[in-house]
Amino acid sequence: MQIAKHVGATPIAITRKGGKVDELKGAGFMHVLQAGEDDIEREILRITDGQGARVVFDPVTGPDLERIIKATCKDAIVVIYGALSHEATPIPVMHVLGKHTTIRGYEFIEVTSDDAKLERAKAFINEGLSAGHFQPQVARTFAFEDVVNAYRYLESNSQFGKIVLTLD
Repeated sequence: MQIAKHVGATPIAITRKGGKVDELKGAGFMHVLQAGEDDIEREILRITDGQGARVVFDPVTGPDLERIIKATCKDAIVVIYGALSHEATPIPVMHVLGKHTTIRGYEFIEVTSDDAKLERAKAFINEGLSAGHFQPQVARTFAFEDVVNAYRYLESNSQFGKIVLTLD
């Protein structure tokens, strides 16, 4: 969200859990939608004044991806970087064809395995941190020896932010 705002985008969060709505708003999201409660397609189109989303980052996929894709603009880019949903992921083919939507997969290794990309990414992040544009969100810190409990906390999906392991 911080990066999206920094580059001039309007971030819209979609959560599967109602308990995360307030946390997302508290973190700075102006628009938070809840899957299963909100009409995702209609709300994204409303927020974008009918234009549709230009860029989508989806770590979940599943049935909501269809509605998200239908709420994109012409020449939109949909980046899939996870598959947290265990349900099928329908693709609205006619929308993709008619609006020239690009759907691509992404893994962080695309950046970390390329020295030039990694240096650009680190510079961007470090500049954003130095300027105060980016502020890390840490959910909880664990000592390295407590890694099992850190992993259990991660599996609970109750965290908001990153889980940090410290080496003392």
